[in-house]
Amino acid sequence: MAQVACPVAGGGVADGGARAPGGDAGPGTTGPDAGVVGVDVDAGDAGTFAAPFLWAAIELAGAPSLGFVAQAVPAAERVPAGEVRLEEAGAAFGLGTAVSQGNAHGVGLALVDIDNDGWDDLFVINGRETPSKLWHNLGGVFIDHTAPAGLSAIFSQLDGYSIAAADVDHDGDIDVYVGARPRDLLLLNLGDGTFYNGTANAGAGGPAVDQPGTSSKIVSFGDIDGDGWADLVSSYSSLEQIGKGYLLRNQGDGTFTDATEATGFRPSPTGNPCAALWTDYDNDGDQDLMVWNDRGDRFENRVLLRNHGGAFADVSAASGLHAHNIGNPMGIDAADINRDGFLDYYVADIGHNPLYLGGPDGVFTNISEQAGTLADYSWGLGFEDFNLDGWPDIFVAQEDNRLDRLYTHNQDTPPTFTESRWVHNPAAGAAHNVAAVFADLDHDGRIDVVRATTDGSRVTVFRNVTDIGTNHWLEVRITDEPGLGGTGAVAARVVVKAGDVVQFRDIRGGSSRGSQNPLAVRFGLGPYTGAEWVAALFPDGRQLAVRHVPADRVLDLAHP
Repeated sequence: MAQVACPVAGGGVADGGARAPGGDAGPGTTGPDAGVVGVDVDAGDAGTFAAPFLWAAIELAGAPSLGFVAQAVPAAERVPAGEVRLEEAGAAFGLGTAVSQGNAHGVGLALVDIDNDGWDDLFVINGRETPSKLWHNLGGVFIDHTAPAGLSAIFSQLDGYSIAAADVDHDGDIDVYVGARPRDLLLLNLGDGTFYNGTANAGAGGPAVDQPGTSSKIVSFGDIDGDGWADLVSSYSSLEQIGKGYLLRNQGDGTFTDATEATGFRPSPTGNPCAALWTDYDNDGDQDLMVWNDRGDRFENRVLLRNHGGAFADVSAASGLHAHNIGNPMGIDAADINRDGFLDYYVADIGHNPLYLGGPDGVFTNISEQAGTLADYSWGLGFEDFNLDGWPDIFVAQEDNRLDRLYTHNQDTPPTFTESRWVHNPAAGAAHNVAAVFADLDHDGRIDVVRATTDGSRVTVFRNVTDIGTNHWLEVRITDEPGLGGTGAVAARVVVKAGDVVQFRDIRGGSSRGSQNPLAVRFGLGPYTGAEWVAALFPDGRQLAVRHVPADRVLDLAHP
């Protein structure tokens, strides 16, 4: 295994040092070559790199080199990407018969590689009316793999709401956790693309919740104590049981113990949980947690729980999240959209999706109106670079037959976006809970979209057919964590340096609205033909790094 594993205390800097936020590339910076605010992008690739968004310096000396000298396409030869274009291609992908159906807050999607063949497979988690399915990706064409995976009997009675994924037992394959009624479900992967119900043996599943109506269950994997073993939360409501949830701590062997009280995990006591996101909003190296609830009190139906030493403190009010009238938050995602080294957050709502800028003071500012990202009646969403220019764009799935929205970043700071609208498969009825997940389904470098609703209609698959011009890309996966093994690397922060641009994304065990994106991160590199270096930093300081990486490939950072 080629890796660098060298925890660094305090974030000391060998080459130059980190600038304070608001440095040379401040507000008003535009274009693909605009650097990162607050980052010393001049650190040599043979030394140490430190930045405000890293809790330890990255040691690049001794990192393996792939021998590629990345350059920028000469300005005279650059061809800008065209407008982002999506086309419905479910039948072409073999998903023409894939349908989704559930209760008002049911249906979850997961795109994860269940058999380590390099192609992301698709779970569609439904309610009782339509059996859930696992679709196996055979090189860009999906087939129904539910029965061969040993899931037919389990899925025939499943009343599902949501899904998340992680390698909970560190055996080298991806397991999944399903939020379901009456109890949640841990499906353990045997490594050959088959699963078994490991809920009871692992001490998972949570309490029974079997109330009808507009109940909700959102599950998500994170790492509360930074030990490299995936912990999980489930947040739920069921009429009388409002603002309930549990947190299970992984014991380091794939079994769990209830740590709800010990960690101080508390969702909001008002509304139905619809989105849970583990996220290091304050860049201190441990994972904080956001839970957003539909309905309830329009100012307090959300929590931000700051993690300090494995215990949460509620900082919702202090962070400014209680300052805005948000009645129906559904989905959430995070990315650094203004290159200041702090994560920013986009939240689905009815009529006004807040777009929050993060910052060093831990207080969020809603810029959605100025940025042009208000949307309409939104559910699942995600930040992805659809035109590979190096700036995160936003896809938003809309309810019923409203047109989906895509917001293309205008390469400016403060950030603004250009809206386009996309027709999805027609809804057969009230198409609530629109889940959305994102992956490169056909390995052409462009990010595609899968969306599903609760009304029993066909799943929509948007193939990204954007003309990317001379832009380049890189996808990063981690199949072995240094010192611990396991695959997927939930909670790792991945950093890519290409030219004067440094980008970072986090690997998450739970995405947007009750769903799961691949356990990987995807970067547009703009005009750069490769990366000077790519690194991953784990909460406890473990690291992986590789230098001189060619673009337009999937990089396994543990085995480059």
